Amino acid sequence: MKRNIIGSATVATVGLLFFPWDAWAYLDPGAGSMAIQALAAAVFTVAVFFRQIRNWVCSLFRKGSHHDKL
Repeated sequence: MKRNIIGSATVATVGLLFFPWDAWAYLDPGAGSMAIQALAAAVFTVAVFFRQIRNWVCSLFRKGSHHDKL
């Protein structure tokens, strides 16, 4: 199964590299700002998530603290 996936990916990659075609596509200017906003949102979401995990773990080791739920 794994060899079948790797073989298919190899054939697709070779086909795309050696047999390119013209892409008559249009990327509007707003798409770039949407991509930047999505990337920024993802970074901030991950940062807040890991900060909450860190705070929860630190609260487990503080003296006299109650165990908070995540």
